[in-house]
Amino acid sequence: MFINTELLEFIRLKNPLSSVVEKYEVIEKDCCKCPFCHSKTNSLNLFHDEIYTCFHCGESGDVFGFVSKIEKISFLETVQKMGRNPDRDYPKCQGLAGKPGNCEHF
Repeated sequence: MFINTELLEFIRLKNPLSSVVEKYEVIEKDCCKCPFCHSKTNSLNLFHDEIYTCFHCGESGDVFGFVSKIEKISFLETVQKMGRNPDRDYPKCQGLAGKPGNCEHF
């Protein structure tokens, strides 16, 4: 299934990594306890609000990877979940070359 990269970028910008991680852990100075390895120290670091890395277990990724891993859902389910946020105004789904496409995933 094709997912428009512009739509992914739009969803990513509307869901900053720090805002998503904050729902699970307390962030202090771009660091928090890792929800994946349950470290006792602030080993999960957020870089430029785009990438996370745990220096204890090595887990890393972007906002889609974080939600996918913590919610134990697929990438497509993650995009659907983040795209369904009722507080957001998402653009209409576009197919290849900017032409209207199959938007069954939203």
